[in-house]
Amino acid sequence: MVNSQNVNIPFRFSFTGHLALLPLEGILQKNRATGHIWPLLCFPPILAAIMFGLISTTKPDTSFARLIGFQILLGAGLGSVTQNPILVVQAEFVHDPEAVSLVTSLMTFCQLIGSAIGLAANGAIFSGVLHSQISKLANVLSPDLQASILQSITFVSTLPDDLKGPVTEAYITAIDRVFLVAIVPTAVSVFVAFIIERKKISLKPNSDTT
Repeated sequence: MVNSQNVNIPFRFSFTGHLALLPLEGILQKNRATGHIWPLLCFPPILAAIMFGLISTTKPDTSFARLIGFQILLGAGLGSVTQNPILVVQAEFVHDPEAVSLVTSLMTFCQLIGSAIGLAANGAIFSGVLHSQISKLANVLSPDLQASILQSITFVSTLPDDLKGPVTEAYITAIDRVFLVAIVPTAVSVFVAFIIERKKISLKPNSDTT
């Protein structure tokens, strides 16, 4: 069985790889001919939403190469908008240094709270769907087997071949549902980005941000 920590390396690399785009983002933010950060807030979440939708179609026979491609594009879509919202609120209060530190802390706090809520919600969705899928296999799985399967995914590898398929598909269905639900908050972020005032930004107090 492949270690999941190794499987999601493409996503983690792509998520953090947006740092390579920081020089481009700096040009867009500082160059008076452009200076608009709006495209960097709007279009990456669209890419992420599309990738969430495609990942939710994953099946047991989905190729590993396709999964890697989905992860890379998803990481690019999510990673490129982790820091930019903080830059936007910092630019909005650039003339008030005390407010800058306050809004930066508030944004960081909101990101942490959002992550915690997202993890809890996704965990509940995954658990609920998995229980539902496993209960449908009650005719071939004893109560003890069902309990063991729900307790640890590693137990699946010990099952007979004729049971591995249905149980694996149950797990994949639960995971797919999580990614499908993730489209909703991602779409909301796209909507919020669209209604943000489109103006040039600068982190220099004496710069014109209009």
